[in-house]
Amino acid sequence: MRASVYRERFAVIGDAGTADAVQARIANQMTQWGQRLPFNKVLVLGDNVYPSGDPRLFDACIAKPYQALWRREVRFFPVLGNHDVKAGFGDQQLAYWGVPAYYNFKFGPPGQDVEVFALDTTVMVPGALGGEVSPQNRKRAEDQAAWLRQALAQSTASMKVVMGHYPLFSLGAAAKAKRLFWQQALAQKLAPILEQYGVDLYLAGHEHHYEAPKKLNGVWYAVSGAGGKLDSPVKGLPEQAGLIKKNHFMLFETTAAGLQYQVISDQGQVFDFGLIPRKGQSLRK
Repeated sequence: MRASVYRERFAVIGDAGTADAVQARIANQMTQWGQRLPFNKVLVLGDNVYPSGDPRLFDACIAKPYQALWRREVRFFPVLGNHDVKAGFGDQQLAYWGVPAYYNFKFGPPGQDVEVFALDTTVMVPGALGGEVSPQNRKRAEDQAAWLRQALAQSTASMKVVMGHYPLFSLGAAAKAKRLFWQQALAQKLAPILEQYGVDLYLAGHEHHYEAPKKLNGVWYAVSGAGGKLDSPVKGLPEQAGLIKKNHFMLFETTAAGLQYQVISDQGQVFDFGLIPRKGQSLRK
């Protein structure tokens, strides 16, 4: 008898914490799409509370927009972004969400399971928080990297997804020298780990647009940083192949072939789709 194919969906959103009409529209689209294509998890890629992670805005930026999803018992799995920690409120936000600074979780049956590894990349990027990395954050970054190596080495999941706020490779970073410096510094730290331990997909935000997944040295990289914020037409790079300035969220579905994804605008339109194939599978779009 042929084994049944396990399927599960999860959403991805980044840089969403504006507490404005844009965030509300995206949240509404997530709710509507979740009624047609149910999902029970949301990966949240940082900058969850603009402009500085103020705890007084937690309800407005987190609880209120997604209350319909909370009622459906959809679970949210966040990481911190630079705006979440710039005023020193990162630990308070983590407590609000009920997660540690970095962690992993797995879902799905053996052979078709997916494991997600959530990172605090704000402590890993020199100068990103307005100065040199403090000794405390340097130690946290080293401990986190050691944890990631061990967790990935021990993982038996059929697909591995790592998520963090800062991208390792992004077209948008070319617009500013310091962004390119941060990106290159983070890539030097993380890319060898992702490649060594067979990570399938790295998800990031920070750049306020969408960048289609691209494969480098065996790892797929995607940028989804326009869940609320959006670069103006004169800021950063213009739209080009693989870089689209639209408010959006992503919706993934596990399949026998890998992770299928759709990219959905705040108007409910699918403007990109594709597949992150399982190792050994060919890419079809």
